[in-house]
Amino acid sequence: MISTYKDIITNQVILKQVQHNLANPEKVVRKATKAVYKTNPYTGKKRLVQAAKPAVIKTTGKAYDISVEDLQSSISVSNQQNSQVFALAVKSGSPEEAAAIANQVANVFKTKIKTMMSVNNVTIVSKAVPVDQKTSPKTKLIALIGLVIGALIGMGYAFIKELTDTTVKDDEFLTTLGLTNLGHIATIKMRSTKLAVKPSSKQSSNRNKRVRV
Repeated sequence: MISTYKDIITNQVILKQVQHNLANPEKVVRKATKAVYKTNPYTGKKRLVQAAKPAVIKTTGKAYDISVEDLQSSISVSNQQNSQVFALAVKSGSPEEAAAIANQVANVFKTKIKTMMSVNNVTIVSKAVPVDQKTSPKTKLIALIGLVIGALIGMGYAFIKELTDTTVKDDEFLTTLGLTNLGHIATIKMRSTKLAVKPSSKQSSNRNKRVRV
């Protein structure tokens, strides 16, 4: 019977009603009543005794627009072996949304199972409550794995670079190859200087003179 209940919960017959209830979170506090008339036995005329009253509807919570496919993928049913109690778990991006889905699924299932399988002994043991602790992704575990992988990649890169490095870093490396060090050449940095030449007063006066013919 528990296996049958699992299949019914994820069926579209249940989830379509759940989708409608989540999009319209309303509760009928008082049903609408029709007007009551009384007929006069002598004249045959009708007289209004009680006027019609509209239904009183109360909003029960926040509205959620979720498709049936998303509901099917987010709901999971589990139960212990040899137990008549099964648990309904819902994963969603919001704790409040997950709790609302779980409670609506349980309520709709309890109502519809009476007509679907003539079962009247289904009872909701406890209602779903929002859980602030997220189940996925596990940020700390992912960060730890990334740190370990980053350290391994860094050490591997440094090890490979050290093995493939063929540059000469000290004199001992030359002696191991049977070579003789003849000396060291230091790096010489050349500085460029600019000389500014200022013309003399005589040259400047000669340039300013004009030749008259």
